[in-house]
Amino acid sequence: MQTIGSRTWRSIDKVPCQYYGRVLPVLLNGQYHWLDCKEMIINSLDAEEEVFRVIHTPPSFKNCVESNLGLLDGCLCLSLTKREYCERSTEVWVMNIYGITDSWIKNFVVTIPDLGLLTCLKNGEFFMLVQSCVHGVGVENTNSAMICYNPHSRHSRYITSDNIDETLRRLRMFS
Repeated sequence: MQTIGSRTWRSIDKVPCQYYGRVLPVLLNGQYHWLDCKEMIINSLDAEEEVFRVIHTPPSFKNCVESNLGLLDGCLCLSLTKREYCERSTEVWVMNIYGITDSWIKNFVVTIPDLGLLTCLKNGEFFMLVQSCVHGVGVENTNSAMICYNPHSRHSRYITSDNIDETLRRLRMFS
């Protein structure tokens, strides 16, 4: 550790884990926090007391394929992404009382199923259905959308009430 204005470094406790610097640490309550995905914990460094601490993550952390640490309304939060069957879901957990493992609350879940292919059009475009779901505290919302995807140009467009007639004409030509 180095004090600002000093040219010397001094050792503090043994660092409990490696910080890879892939994502910036989160600063809360004067402490820097970062994820240790291998150990499934959050490490923190209190720069004033020069002490490392461990914060335990929710049990849901074990099954995730991607995780991110952040702040939500002044509290630590974790986004945990899982893949089950044909859908991908991201849970957002909030630690309501700092440092208390039992205070982790699953705030909401966003579920995005894989794209459902409805049909192939003669012009080579794919007509697909996309659904997204949000489930959480006071929120229940499911949205569906139809898109046409052109694999040659790699562009997609949403099917809306403005362009539904054109799309239906193309659908009559499906193979």
